[in-house]
Amino acid sequence: LGSEWPTIADGTGRSIELIHPRLDNRDGNAWAAGSTGGTPGAANAAFTAVPFPIVGKIDHSPAVPRPTEAVTVKCRVSATQAISAVEAIWHREAAAGGGTVTLRDNGLSGDGAAGDGEYAGAIPAQPDKAVVGFQIRARLADGKTTTVPRSPAVPPYGGFAGPYCLYQVLAASPPLNPSENYFVVMAAADLNELRTRPEASNVMLPCTFIHVAGDGDSSVRHLCGLRYSGEQT
Repeated sequence: LGSEWPTIADGTGRSIELIHPRLDNRDGNAWAAGSTGGTPGAANAAFTAVPFPIVGKIDHSPAVPRPTEAVTVKCRVSATQAISAVEAIWHREAAAGGGTVTLRDNGLSGDGAAGDGEYAGAIPAQPDKAVVGFQIRARLADGKTTTVPRSPAVPPYGGFAGPYCLYQVLAASPPLNPSENYFVVMAAADLNELRTRPEASNVMLPCTFIHVAGDGDSSVRHLCGLRYSGEQT
């Protein structure tokens, strides 16, 4: 037995709505703010018949690569139409070098099982201490293209290049003890701004936060925000 939905429970604000029921609802970009009051009993106001591809769950491994190691970039892509290409666009921060790597969902590229929506490919090995930034670009057969991370489209960030997913190549090994190891990776320009601006700045600067446990297990968090302290409240 059931009961009728109490209309008093309906709010007057916006609801968060899935853009299309065939998109992977684990990824935040598959959702959007609906209309004021929502659309109970009707199709979502945010519904899009042919949405852009959704890219999420971006990762790289090894978390802290050595100069002899290529880095596998992996992501999840969902779409309502055929996906024609998924690529990692990479560059070396403050140095020459970069390119585009094809990511595949074939079960042979470090992506897991074939056809599961997970795509992967390898960025070539880079020199010691190199900081590598990358974006993921997914394109549908009809030409619709999504590139993430997205550059902010709000002031004062007009024309801003980035942010990027980042990692740094290190030849030196972590300490030989069971301690936890933490790494913060920043683009050269953002690190310089952090070091030279007032310590009371509230502006978060993009970085990658990496945890390597004493047993070698690791976790990566791209697009974190970093500041020294911020102003007092």
